[in-house]
Amino acid sequence: MIDTAVFNFPSISSLQVDKQMIPNGEITSYNEFAQPRTIGGTQLDTCFFLGDQGLVNLILEENATPIKLALCYDTKDFPYLQVYTPPHRKTIAIEPMTCAPDAFNNHKGIKTLPPQEKFSCTFTIQVLR
Repeated sequence: MIDTAVFNFPSISSLQVDKQMIPNGEITSYNEFAQPRTIGGTQLDTCFFLGDQGLVNLILEENATPIKLALCYDTKDFPYLQVYTPPHRKTIAIEPMTCAPDAFNNHKGIKTLPPQEKFSCTFTIQVLR
């Protein structure tokens, strides 16, 4: 169960959405997981802004097992992070993102490349015991 997992990521703010889950332009301060803490009953279907912090590590550790998941990437490439905890509470989705949801309309983080131009970025995922 995800409720007993300890999560840690360096969020600055979260992007608010309306009832249809469309970003409404509101941004609120968010640092609930700036220090490692149990997810508990926290419901997440949220995009977070991490800013330009450089290299960051996101840590997810399940207390019932000796397994720790570490996701490492540079926020200059992925300044946004989408996190989803489904109602069944058995899994979690963690997705580094180059832009915010609805970026074609709100232009938050969208990259426009001229013809023949390329953009690439990487992140690492480690399973630690």
